[in-house]
Amino acid sequence: MEGSKKTLLALGLIVVIVIAIVLIVRNRGGTDKMPAAIMAQPVELVDVKTGAVVTSTRGDVANMAIDPQTGYLKGKSGDLASPMNCAACKAIIPMPPVAPGVESTSGLSTLDEALKNYVCPKCGKKAHTL
Repeated sequence: MEGSKKTLLALGLIVVIVIAIVLIVRNRGGTDKMPAAIMAQPVELVDVKTGAVVTSTRGDVANMAIDPQTGYLKGKSGDLASPMNCAACKAIIPMPPVAPGVESTSGLSTLDEALKNYVCPKCGKKAHTL
């Protein structure tokens, strides 16, 4: 009788350990999918050619290709960029083109380097205060 109790306890312990391992693996190795509520959130982008503000969803943005030369998103209407406000005229303009993966030659980041000399396409003045 005593041997069967030890066997049952050992079996119970093994079952608990297996369940714990399954739960840990399932939670750690989850999918890369974002929840639908997040993917449905609106995102504002600026059409690079027209300057029009375009609203899309995070899901649509995640599916857009990235131009390797400029870093702009390839949308249905053309190149799209994240919006920024011009420091001089306060207009909503596209962020400057920054090729992904390109290293900066100065101590600044590649985006800071691009912003330093970026001219507003609407007013023609310096668009950032760097």
